Amino acid sequence: MRPDVLGFRALYGTTTLSLEDAGDHGRREQLYGSAIGLEWVLFHHHLELELIGGAFEHAGRLDEFGELVFKFPVSLSAHAQVLFGVGGIVETHHQKPELGVTTDINARYWLGHHWGLSAELDYVHLESGTRSVEWIAELLYRF
Repeated sequence: MRPDVLGFRALYGTTTLSLEDAGDHGRREQLYGSAIGLEWVLFHHHLELELIGGAFEHAGRLDEFGELVFKFPVSLSAHAQVLFGVGGIVETHHQKPELGVTTDINARYWLGHHWGLSAELDYVHLESGTRSVEWIAELLYRF
């Protein structure tokens, strides 16, 4: 099944490490990365499914991640949308996978039929207690 939208992402954020990973004091780290996202429209104007894979660098380490997110779109005009998402994430942490949940809000503007831009704010909470807030800029291609 061909995806409806392909996205190329650049991300920046901050991570607050769990007490287990940071010692007695929670430690904040900056993260930078990139990802590719694929979206399928499941119910037009009501529900989309997004699959994302990427990598990010923080504190000199490179970690990979994958997300499966359900998005609920709200059309503001023929070109503008706001999407609310919730889903699951798996992320490598010290070379082992860790599960978590992610929520996001996304503003999207279509420049034409095929090309668009989006800005997204994500919140990630991993099972260890590590939390991240990430800002994402994305170039979109609609098939």
